[in-house]
Amino acid sequence: MSIIWSCMIILAIVFTFFTGNADSLIEHITKASTNSIENIMTLAGMLCFWTGIFNILKHTPAIDKLANFVKPIMSKLLKKDEIDGEIMQDVALNVTSNAIGVGNAATVFGISATKKMQTKNKNKEKANDSMTAFILLNTASIQLIPTTIISLRSIYGSGNPGDIIMAVWIVSAAALVAGLAAIKILNKVIK
Repeated sequence: MSIIWSCMIILAIVFTFFTGNADSLIEHITKASTNSIENIMTLAGMLCFWTGIFNILKHTPAIDKLANFVKPIMSKLLKKDEIDGEIMQDVALNVTSNAIGVGNAATVFGISATKKMQTKNKNKEKANDSMTAFILLNTASIQLIPTTIISLRSIYGSGNPGDIIMAVWIVSAAALVAGLAAIKILNKVIK
């Protein structure tokens, strides 16, 4: 992938020099760098806020209620003998973080859940069915409120930053259904 990106960047630079737009290139690089730093600072604040909220939640009885709420759905996707209560808490926090659109905060709990699943994995060289299903859920999760995207749209002056919610629901649901179907088929074929 790094070769593809490097080639694209080199081609873009060469193309701008041959078309006489070198000044424009430098201006765009400077502007993009500034925008990147501003976006990082904005999103870092939101990430810190939500990660803090979920870490507080993790140390309260509310996490057990959240895990119990998520458990019936997850038990259909994850094998019961491959997960336990502690793993389910991290899974619940991950799924909830993704559902409210703060995927960056979900990553922490996703990594924690996956590490704990690996300790129960019989074959340490290969991910078990629950791990692959969970990674898919983490990657193609349904976002009820895509907060990160709404924030970015707001930063860039969208008149109605939340008007993408329906599209996000449709796309993420389609990706999740396609992914789950692929995992069910591949887990059977690869065994």
